[in-house]
Amino acid sequence: MTDPAWPDYRREVFGDPYEVWHTGADFGVLMERYRAGGDAVLDMLELGMAANDELAARGLEVIARSASPGSAEARRSATPVRVERMLRAASSSARGGFLVRVAEALFALTGDPALGDAIASALVQTPWTLQRMDAAIALVAFEPTRRIVDALATGVRADEYLLRYHSAGSLSHLAGGPRDVSTVPELAELIAAPRSGRPRRSDRKRWAAAADRLAAPFAGL
Repeated sequence: MTDPAWPDYRREVFGDPYEVWHTGADFGVLMERYRAGGDAVLDMLELGMAANDELAARGLEVIARSASPGSAEARRSATPVRVERMLRAASSSARGGFLVRVAEALFALTGDPALGDAIASALVQTPWTLQRMDAAIALVAFEPTRRIVDALATGVRADEYLLRYHSAGSLSHLAGGPRDVSTVPELAELIAAPRSGRPRRSDRKRWAAAADRLAAPFAGL
């Protein structure tokens, strides 16, 4: 059960939930409060983590990144131990979009490459398209593994265009190419169909061809 103090605090710090969803979260107020009284902010974020709120996990990541502009090792040493403890406690049961945000925050703090495989699993297993898109976008920060490449290739074959686009962009970037695959006309054409209506077998063949092409540089993994 969500502690009622968290939704009130969330609205107070980040604003109307619809606006946060629609325009994105601004962490400026959170960081002002953290600098003025870190423990009190962490108390509230802990309530958010207990509610599996992605915004709480993102808040912990922002705090970790603000601790040091350097490496993950430097951030880890400069960030309160409590932040990592909260993230690790959540990671054991996190699913879907919450898992993605927790793994991103832990990666910012620890640099552990195994967290990429956890995000890859979310991309494949999560039923919600927006959460799968978040996973595909997050994977651009990791070194490619077989699981990451296979998950992104699965995303390139998905029915939803934006999921195909972001999965293709991450795969392209990991191979040293452009993240915006709309700048590669032949790839853009393969993933764009259908222009309207339900996908046909020929469309799915185009998506598969794009996935195979983008995954080819990683054949040796």
